[in-house]
Amino acid sequence: MARAIDRTGAARSWTLLIYGLYLTALFTALPLVVGGIVALLKRDVTEGTVYESHLDNQVSVFWASLVFGILGWILSILGIGWLIWGLLWLWVLWRSGRGLWLALDGRPWR
Repeated sequence: MARAIDRTGAARSWTLLIYGLYLTALFTALPLVVGGIVALLKRDVTEGTVYESHLDNQVSVFWASLVFGILGWILSILGIGWLIWGLLWLWVLWRSGRGLWLALDGRPWR
């Protein structure tokens, strides 16, 4: 029983740390990359806990941010890249803020 509690505690800690990195990334991109790598590496820690869906969300946010960030950079030549980056910023804020709220409450992402 103590092992399950330790696992849940570790999963919660990693989940909250990654959401913190993602919210920090709204001001500079590097923490999102670090958070994405940590999310990919720590998926096994959250397996079977309420935080497993949060890591799935965080990995999705990482890959979508990478793809749309690069797309926005490429399309900035045409002047619409800023719109893509703005929408991406709002989307990351929503997914990370909502995820943090749910994780603090001990509820799954879904």
